[in-house]
Amino acid sequence: MDSAGLCDICGKAAVSGFSCRMCGKRVCQNCITVRGVCRMCAGGFEISLDEKVVRARVLKEKGLDETRI
Repeated sequence: MDSAGLCDICGKAAVSGFSCRMCGKRVCQNCITVRGVCRMCAGGFEISLDEKVVRARVLKEKGLDETRI
């Protein structure tokens, strides 16, 4: 599977073809449900503070602007 960038929910590497059927976010295999929707759409989960910190750190290391992703 080809890498498609970072998961819009947790910031981990996402795989091409994994996107939420409802909101269209790019997601990793851990953030998509068997119904093809992201965990936020499936249950309204919010991104935890830990996930926000990890995502910000990864984006900074890669030199990416979080507002443009």
